[in-house]
Amino acid sequence: MILLKRAGTAPVLAVALTLTAAAPIVTVPRIGAPPSPLQICLEAAADSSPVYPTAVLPATNTDAAAVFELSAFEKFRTLDFAWIALDVGEAAPRHYEIAKGSLALRGRHAGVLRLSGLKNPLPPGQYELDVWADKAPWHSQTFAVQTSAAAVPLDKPSDLIPLAVGKTWKYGFVQEAGPGAKVSLPGIAPGPDGKLHAEVTMSAAQAEADAVRIETRRNNTLVFEEWWRLDQSGLFATKRRQTGGEIQTLTPPQKLLSFPPRPQSWNYQAADRSFRQTYRMWGPLTVRAPAGAVAGFVVFTEQTSGPTTMTAERHFVPGIGLVREILITALGGDMISRQEIQLQ
Repeated sequence: MILLKRAGTAPVLAVALTLTAAAPIVTVPRIGAPPSPLQICLEAAADSSPVYPTAVLPATNTDAAAVFELSAFEKFRTLDFAWIALDVGEAAPRHYEIAKGSLALRGRHAGVLRLSGLKNPLPPGQYELDVWADKAPWHSQTFAVQTSAAAVPLDKPSDLIPLAVGKTWKYGFVQEAGPGAKVSLPGIAPGPDGKLHAEVTMSAAQAEADAVRIETRRNNTLVFEEWWRLDQSGLFATKRRQTGGEIQTLTPPQKLLSFPPRPQSWNYQAADRSFRQTYRMWGPLTVRAPAGAVAGFVVFTEQTSGPTTMTAERHFVPGIGLVREILITALGGDMISRQEIQLQ
């Protein structure tokens, strides 16, 4: 059941609430930080892990999300929760209850709570998400909404990502399997942590009539090719090929990054209807690059096929390109594989 409670007239915060149970500006996500049982984020990945975990959301957002994860010793029947605007100036009274809801867990230990349906972006200010487990206080998470980072000046698409032939990006690569699953890669033995580690390079290898062929090598071995086209609408993949396989032409071309970059969403449907993907883009946000924290953009992609879901979280920095990518495959909400590259 979904309930809405009004503590006063606040049309800016008129909302509808949706719940999904799943098997200066924005704080840079802490890579390698211990997971929190309740984490504010931009979105939830295929395994209900947080996408861009943060304590500060941009004021361009018309929604909010938080993932929760029970400990191995916690078993609850129901989570009740409330989204509270602690102080948003004249947009709403102090401690205004935006919305509240109740979620029957039915044995689930993780999921995502969403606040959506805002008619306008979240007003800057301080907020809180309060959660009760079987009617007893469980966790609360405060967060802020702040004006987005300063606009990144981009006069032309080539300012978005350099694609001159010879351009090379080098990444650290890590892949791990979920509980009960196994992953393997030719020529790579698991490290002491049980994960697969390698060096990945992506290179603009050849300019063709309407695209640039991008070669991806893992430990100097060619493993993947993709053809990128950069135009006034953004960055598109037009073809791709796995090593030893046939070239797959993408009809229509697949948009990877929009130009001019701004918060938005779009869908991709293959002409043969073999797969469908949803995309969402945020920014400018603070992301981590080799030189430190810089303004960039986050693009989240999701694709579902039966019980299997695949998500991709990609961080782009204008003038540099892709600085981080996290690919997660999950079956029924449980992680099968997690793969990450980070620009070095």
